[in-house]
Amino acid sequence: MTETATITPITPTEHIARPTTIRRETQGQRMRRLRDEKGLRQGYIADRSGITQAHLSRIENDESGVTKNTLRKIAEAMGVSYDDLYVPRDGKEAEGPRVVDIDDVLESDARRSRPVMSA
Repeated sequence: MTETATITPITPTEHIARPTTIRRETQGQRMRRLRDEKGLRQGYIADRSGITQAHLSRIENDESGVTKNTLRKIAEAMGVSYDDLYVPRDGKEAEGPRVVDIDDVLESDARRSRPVMSA
């Protein structure tokens, strides 16, 4: 007795790959990509922006956040606009350290350190 194979037709959408989650570029990834595209070394960017090479490396590896002021200096040292370098964060699901405005940090610290006055 011979066996017969049953062929199941594929519906038109079964062969289409399922959409994958697109991961946005982190701040560090963008910084490294732009620096590599320009053929610049970390040491050069660090010297021109007034930070250590170790700090720049931590930013590029998303191990350290960066202030907007420092990001502006890095952008200038790289010869790119701040807007081209800056990666805005989208809520809590965003990856990598955030870019902070130093004035916001100082204001937050000041609010926490205000003495409580009792009557």
